[in-house]
Amino acid sequence: MAWRITIHAGPHTRRQCPVRIALPAEAAVSEIAAVPLDSPAVHNGVGQLAPGRNGGATLRFVVSELEAGSELQLTVDPDRRADAEIGGVTIDASNPHAVAVRIGGAPFTTLMAAPAGVRPFFYPVYGPDGTAVTRHYPMKQGVPGESEDHRHHRSFYVAHGDINGEDVWSETEGHGSQTQDEVLSALSGPVAGVLETRNTWRAADGRPLMTDLRRFEFYNVGPELRLLDARLEFRADFGPVVFGDTKEGGLLTFRVAGSMKGAAGGCIENAWGGIGEAECWGQAAPWVDYAGPVGDTILGIAVMDHPMNLRFPTRWHVRDYGLFAVNPFALSYYKAGFERDGTVRIESGDELVFHYRVLIHRGGTHEARVGAHFLDYVQPPRATAESL
Repeated sequence: MAWRITIHAGPHTRRQCPVRIALPAEAAVSEIAAVPLDSPAVHNGVGQLAPGRNGGATLRFVVSELEAGSELQLTVDPDRRADAEIGGVTIDASNPHAVAVRIGGAPFTTLMAAPAGVRPFFYPVYGPDGTAVTRHYPMKQGVPGESEDHRHHRSFYVAHGDINGEDVWSETEGHGSQTQDEVLSALSGPVAGVLETRNTWRAADGRPLMTDLRRFEFYNVGPELRLLDARLEFRADFGPVVFGDTKEGGLLTFRVAGSMKGAAGGCIENAWGGIGEAECWGQAAPWVDYAGPVGDTILGIAVMDHPMNLRFPTRWHVRDYGLFAVNPFALSYYKAGFERDGTVRIESGDELVFHYRVLIHRGGTHEARVGAHFLDYVQPPRATAESL
């Protein structure tokens, strides 16, 4: 059975915009498949069908451009397959301690999770032109233009400095750690790939504090951007969990490339127009972008908070020296006289979930349309399906 898919742009122009729509049981598939979507408005002219969570199928594709107020109609036939292999997203978990992610045939990042390491982290992280947008230290030392401070700022990672009183952020004496227990899934696809892991957070003496489930969905949205969605689920599997009020933490944390940092000519900007550390650090905003020179071009990293998250819009631990982190817990640290405790407690057996989008782009904040991409995330175009 074929289906007619209608995409309604709504009041915003959509560019490099991921779209996801659930199809009913009649469209069920048993594995990820590439299907042709014959329209120049669809990136690579291909959609990705995958088994739905409750039967049926999920269709993903990327709208290259759709003007505000317009509609796009597509036909998808689950029985047809795209003629050729499309350079989508490839996730190679043959080595679970070094899971490689490629987008459009080019390296994007590797999840490093050595059993003896302090925590899992993504390194390196490449922008759309193939240059690294995160710092190399401490994985590589002596890189020109890089400062070698804050050893624990390892490229792109998840951490917090006060979990039940334990430091699972720094690498100073007495710090805790995270261990990757399992790669739950590593799925490649013509439009998107999914990497899911389970991790255990531990005290300095090895006691388990909590577990987390991390889901990263990487999209091939075109050569100008890199885009991923993150879902972080923190689980109180060993008793209550307390996220303490401290600035030393970031649920998504980047240490940007040395040439990008604010102190070297880069620019921090938030959704309200705040510029630089003085106007963005500790402030609540739906998104923050950190952009600056890398070689002969300008590249940027934008992180977007989701309205369903605790304390949306979140606050940001973002510094001119290159740290860029989402931290919704450090309320008493962010503003003198702000007398509110940011501590959050999860009762035993419960969980706390956060959703974020990361956009790595060419050009500055406005040139890259970061605000428009945020609307794509929180107010995506409406998609409907009817059988033919």
